[in-house]
Amino acid sequence: MDWKYKHFNGERTYPQPRDRVQSEARAFAAETLRWRISDIDGGFRAEGVSYAHAAIADFHVAPTGDGGTRVTVELAVERAGLMGFMLVDVGGAYEGQIAHWLEGVDDRLEGRVGAAAPHRPPSGGERLLSWMILVGVIGFGVWAAWTFVFAPLIGITTGELILAGRGGDLTLHGPWARGISAAILAVDAVIAVKLLRPHRRDRPKILG
Repeated sequence: MDWKYKHFNGERTYPQPRDRVQSEARAFAAETLRWRISDIDGGFRAEGVSYAHAAIADFHVAPTGDGGTRVTVELAVERAGLMGFMLVDVGGAYEGQIAHWLEGVDDRLEGRVGAAAPHRPPSGGERLLSWMILVGVIGFGVWAAWTFVFAPLIGITTGELILAGRGGDLTLHGPWARGISAAILAVDAVIAVKLLRPHRRDRPKILG
């Protein structure tokens, strides 16, 4: 078992010749996925991020005996991501993503681009995984707001600082609570100043 990557596969055969299929598949990956594209033997590679996990998709493009072209996609997704460690493909989200990619290539080959491209809603697995990521982002935002804003404000005012963590809440009292609260708020202020301060452009020096 590969503990670093989880692997997914998909393929589709198109009646068009290889050169055209590869050109349209590469254009689809560059324009729609907006991933980094590079050439590999027999196709191309797309590297990017999918559902908060780094991913590498190898598109192998090979001619068939009847003049058509077969595109095989090998997708490797890093198990460790911003939202945790992935053991299974929730609801077949990544399998569904590959199917959408192959359908997108078919749309380009048939001229269904722009306003003419059909709307294909995400699969149930893709929607479920998106909701899980959204819940995780909201949860992290609540934790960050409490840890770096509300808890220090309460701590410096009341002398009682409560910080939430994996091992349980950490509660500090008195001078320690006020001191650490002040330090957290000071860091907040420095970050806010750096983010809000407009970038200064160096004025050209006038020689003379």
